[in-house]
Amino acid sequence: MNLNVGIDVSKAKLDFCGMDSDKNVVSKDSVPNRPAGTNTIKQCILDAYKKHPYERVIAVLEATSIYNVLPSQTLIDDEDLEDIRLEVATLNPNMTHRYS
Repeated sequence: MNLNVGIDVSKAKLDFCGMDSDKNVVSKDSVPNRPAGTNTIKQCILDAYKKHPYERVIAVLEATSIYNVLPSQTLIDDEDLEDIRLEVATLNPNMTHRYS
């Protein structure tokens, strides 16, 4: 089973939702697009993983000017998330717009 975390990026905030392969929402929140907000997302991912050691953990963000750099780089560089083999993908907003 996978944990898929979608992150909607804007200048001021990060809206995120973590969903498992069975489409159960395991976490959902809106946090500031600041280090503390990214840390909240990290903690939600780790808490979910502790409850259920997922085979794959994937975080997907949209490329939004420069505003996705802090969260994506923070998630990529984090040692705790590296230990659970978090995969981080950045998608073209034209691609994600089809799902809104």
